Amino acid sequence: MPSRIGRRGFLTAGGVAAAALLAPGTALAEPAVPPRVVPVDGSLNARDVGGHRTRQGTTVRYGRMVRSGTLSGVTETGLAQLAALRLHTIVDYRDATEIARSGPGRVPPRVRVVELPVGAAEPVLNGLLPARPDPALIATYRSYTSHPESLGQFAATFRLLANPTALPLLVTDATGTGRVGWMTALLLTLLGVPRDAVYAEYLYSNAQLGGPHVAKEYLDAAFDQAVAQFGSLDAFYTLGLGVTPLVRGLIYLNFLGPGH
Repeated sequence: MPSRIGRRGFLTAGGVAAAALLAPGTALAEPAVPPRVVPVDGSLNARDVGGHRTRQGTTVRYGRMVRSGTLSGVTETGLAQLAALRLHTIVDYRDATEIARSGPGRVPPRVRVVELPVGAAEPVLNGLLPARPDPALIATYRSYTSHPESLGQFAATFRLLANPTALPLLVTDATGTGRVGWMTALLLTLLGVPRDAVYAEYLYSNAQLGGPHVAKEYLDAAFDQAVAQFGSLDAFYTLGLGVTPLVRGLIYLNFLGPGH
């Protein structure tokens, strides 16, 4: 049975194929490190978050954390692909309503599923996400740092990332964009990956999904809220997310390897 913490979640809509809808700030970005796309048949937007060079000259290890959209539609082929990742933990940020609608994730045997519902309902425009940065989505990203319950769920994820027995770990939500994108940006920033590379990794979801699902302004809003609320990004990690020096050190040990 999945572990469950909290009760809230947001919804995300289907993609669009027309890149012409992209507005400034939502352009399809190519990360400095080519993304390692992870094939999972029946899922979407899956990739390994490793490979990035940090400012300190180390490299984020592959095979530590994978990000993806929902696993509810994973096929038998997809299950075999997930099994090949040798996952120990899957963190699902969807809420009970989302899970009831699309079904629980299909996962290999003996993989621990931890349910950490996060966020507020994501707006839908005629079944599509807005082509321009949307004020409601900006508010949703701000809520990731302003709502104590959301902070608690991301803090719980960091505790898992500090525990080597929980790794490799996969984080998932409806499309692998909002909640998963913010958690990935938080991790890479903590590890010392330069901000432009963090944003490029986040925006790569637009390429994988074929449309404007994420925008620079959304990450800006979340980071700005964190600094406004806690005074600095370091204080946000320590006080808001419980990333103490010990937790930080363990995450470094688990995720960082020699430079290229």
